Amino acid sequence: MIGTPPKPPGGKADDAHAAIRAEADKARSLPPFLASKARQWPALDALIAAGRGAVEGSIPASFDHKGRRYFLRVRLAMQLDFFENPGDAAPMLSGVTLSAEGFGHAPGH
Repeated sequence: MIGTPPKPPGGKADDAHAAIRAEADKARSLPPFLASKARQWPALDALIAAGRGAVEGSIPASFDHKGRRYFLRVRLAMQLDFFENPGDAAPMLSGVTLSAEGFGHAPGH
C-alpha cells in the first residue's frame, strides 16, 4: 500500500538505520515531488529532524562585521539531502522542512 512505510528488514524495530534505509527505498519508489506526511515515515522524519537540528544548532546568535557586533535571528526553509556514504553520487533521501520559530538571537535578552 503506497504511503505505508515498510517494516525494517528482519523485523528489527530497534535497528534505526535499517528502518531509515527501508523507508528511503520505499519513498524513492514513489512519484517525484509527492508530498508525504511526516507521520507516514517515522524513521525518515527522525532523520530529517536530526539534520534540521544540526543546522539549527549551528546558527550563531551574533556575528561581527567591520568591527561591530550584529545580532541574528533566523527562520529556515531548507532542502536537506542525506547521503549514507561520502562517495555516494545521489542522496539516499531528499527532504524539505520549514520553520516558523526563530533561531539564534532571542530578541529582548
